[in-house]
Parts: sequence; C-alpha cells; structure tokens
Amino acid sequence: MLSETSARYFVALAESTLASQDITLTAKKKRILEEILNGHGSFDAESVYLRLCNQGRCVSRSTVYNTLAVLVRVGLLMISHDPQRKLQIYHLQCKSITLLAPGQP
Repeated sequence: MLSETSARYFVALAESTLASQDITLTAKKKRILEEILNGHGSFDAESVYLRLCNQGRCVSRSTVYNTLAVLVRVGLLMISHDPQRKLQIYHLQCKSITLLAPGQP
C-alpha cells in the first residue's frame, strides 16, 4: 500500500497523463485506480474486480480490464506474466520508476 501522499500524487499523475491523451479519468476508472493504490504490490485484474465487488463498489469486469489496458498504454502500469497461474500481473509504474509497496521485491 502506498502512503497517502504517494497515492494522491499517483492519482494526480494519472489524471494529467490521461488528460494529455484526451482520456477522461471517469469515476469508475478512479475507483479502480484507488483500489490498485490501496492494494499490496502486484495484482491481477480479477483480484481488483473481486475486491471492488466485495466492498460494494463493483464495476464490470470489462471496465476493470479496459481501464488496466489504458493505464498500461499510457505508461502508468506495466505487465508481467505469471506462467504458473497463467495470469497477467500488473505493477504500478511512474516515469520509469516502479512503485512497490514496502517489502515487495
């Protein structure tokens, strides 16, 4: 989990990065981004979807997958692959510096 200051910075960075490419940070995209920032390091799309639904803040799976794809495309997330679970794993990325939670490799 990022500090509150780092999370606010990342949301502001996401908003300006998306705006520079004529993409709006909608309420649903912001909800997904906030859930990512409240997580603990790397994550997959399904875990983000399930955490949101379990909190009563559910969005559609396609919205989660599409939002993650947009965040990858604009350089705010990067993808790695987990061959054992056959999943794409996402990581926060900020201007070539990967932001990891404390204790994450």
